[in-house]
Amino acid sequence: MAGSEVARVKKKIKLEGDEGKMKIMQRIKRLSVLFILILSALLFINVVPSFADPCTGGTATVDGNYTLRTFTSNGTAVCTSDVSGDIIMVGGGGGGGSNRGSGGGAGGFIGATGITITADTYTVVIGAGGYGGTNQNDNATAGANTTVAGSGGAPLVAYGGGRGRGGTAGGAYSALTGGDGASAAGGCYGGPSGSTTSSNLGHAGGGSSNSSPGYGAGGGGGAGTAGSNGTSVGGGKGGDGTSSSISGTAKYYGGGGGGGGGDGGTAAYNAGAAGGSGIAIFRYLNPDGPTTHKIIASAGSNGSISPSGEVTVFAGNSQEFIITPNPGYVSNVFIDDLSIGAVSGYKFHNVTSNHTIRVTFIATHTIAASAGSNGSISPSGGVRNCSKIN
Repeated sequence: MAGSEVARVKKKIKLEGDEGKMKIMQRIKRLSVLFILILSALLFINVVPSFADPCTGGTATVDGNYTLRTFTSNGTAVCTSDVSGDIIMVGGGGGGGSNRGSGGGAGGFIGATGITITADTYTVVIGAGGYGGTNQNDNATAGANTTVAGSGGAPLVAYGGGRGRGGTAGGAYSALTGGDGASAAGGCYGGPSGSTTSSNLGHAGGGSSNSSPGYGAGGGGGAGTAGSNGTSVGGGKGGDGTSSSISGTAKYYGGGGGGGGGDGGTAAYNAGAAGGSGIAIFRYLNPDGPTTHKIIASAGSNGSISPSGEVTVFAGNSQEFIITPNPGYVSNVFIDDLSIGAVSGYKFHNVTSNHTIRVTFIATHTIAASAGSNGSISPSGGVRNCSKIN
């Protein structure tokens, strides 16, 4: 019995020793995995490409392979070497008119894409928004210009938006004319639509279809479209802004202010709202970054493609386009000048070179086919037939 007990104790000690060794080995294994993960992370950090940013100034953000420098106040941008990129600028918005007044015009919009920003020192002046009209006074002010000026050549100027017109005490509505801004004119109350004094830098403000206090005032002109006229229902809509994807996602810049609604003849002497401040954004490719390619997208009349224009795609990435014909039309899509027929969209996969996508739109007509008894016609019913390509 004594010998058996000794053997049992020895076996137990051995088992406990083996279990201890296994626990130690498991711990070592876990620590080894953790060590490998930490080492991999450190190595990844060390191999991430770094670059000496060639430009300074503004508020810097990184979007993929691009650096953006945004100015919302006056400042200086300095580039020590040439960079490929884009610039957008928006002038200050015009102030809105008082006393059922009209909307101020948006600041003018400049979008320069695919340009070379040369090594230079650039003085950036951001246009302030105009002041809104005060109670019962026609004294709103236009927005100020946004400018970017280098050491040589003419500066880029996004003109300030026109002021909205306001009613004055005594009901002098019908004497008011359009806004007096340089790019996107303000709307007016009881007078003709606003007009622009510099072409291609904004749109006219709306007017009013009636000088009665019961009618709404016109909306201010936008960077993208004109402001709408006021009606008996309410004030006119401000003009649309212009879309840009410079910040990575599509945003609208330079929308016009809406016009004030009619008051049905009651006294409503409200001050106008101030115009929005301008902005300037520089975007450029980071040095030593991945390769990019361009896809040029265009569409003919009677439909659209989105996105359109010059689209930048990183090598190996994909890019999708949506095609929308107008009612009564079908698409005819060309990829690198080869037709792929009528499709509602197209996606480029694993982009490794430049491409084009072009869309034309074909008008369609319906032929109603029917047959009486004792015979047939094929095809029957409403048959759609395409006409020539526009």
